[in-house]
Amino acid sequence: MLPVYTAELQRNYTSVKNSDDNKTSFQDVLDKKINSTDISSGRESSDIKLSCENTDPITVPSDLMKIFKKASDEYGVDEGILISMAKQESDFHANALSKSNAAGIMQLMPATQKAMGVNDPFDPEENIMGGARLMKSLIDKYDGNVILALAAYGTGSGNVKKYGGIPPFEEIQKHIPKVLSNYIRGYVSSDGTDRSAPKSTEIERLLDEYKNAGSR
Repeated sequence: MLPVYTAELQRNYTSVKNSDDNKTSFQDVLDKKINSTDISSGRESSDIKLSCENTDPITVPSDLMKIFKKASDEYGVDEGILISMAKQESDFHANALSKSNAAGIMQLMPATQKAMGVNDPFDPEENIMGGARLMKSLIDKYDGNVILALAAYGTGSGNVKKYGGIPPFEEIQKHIPKVLSNYIRGYVSSDGTDRSAPKSTEIERLLDEYKNAGSR
């Protein structure tokens, strides 16, 4: 099971009478999903557990938090997903640049920068808004499936179509479980004024998507 029973996560379970029951309820949800295996695809969700070495909430620089919220409001993408992506893509470093020239907090490729109207990929607001815009278009393309959107964000929609799900590339196969484990951790702003934790129903939905998104 994922050892992510922080007080913040437990407070999501308002229908349960006390914190011990909350912990058990959360454990039941994750045990059911994390330990299950999709026989038809042979995928196990347990590799998300292996990615979750740190269970503390992600600390988000407070100056970036308002940008993530703005991006979420404008494009309708869960800010927790955007934050989890940014944590994994660049660890919130605005000047990050990969060997393939993916740039900024959301690691946007040059062609993507142009398509999303990003003039300065190292400007935090432009970059995060561009990444959120791209994720919105991909989530819509895959009928709300966040996992397939993440796969396309990292490898291109062509590869998702070619392989019928998450492409069998080592980098993306490791990347998506890390983004999900980031999401499950929740987040807190560096100044402590803003914090959030995911709802159990959303965790369950994402784990179901992940379990069924393997290459075919």
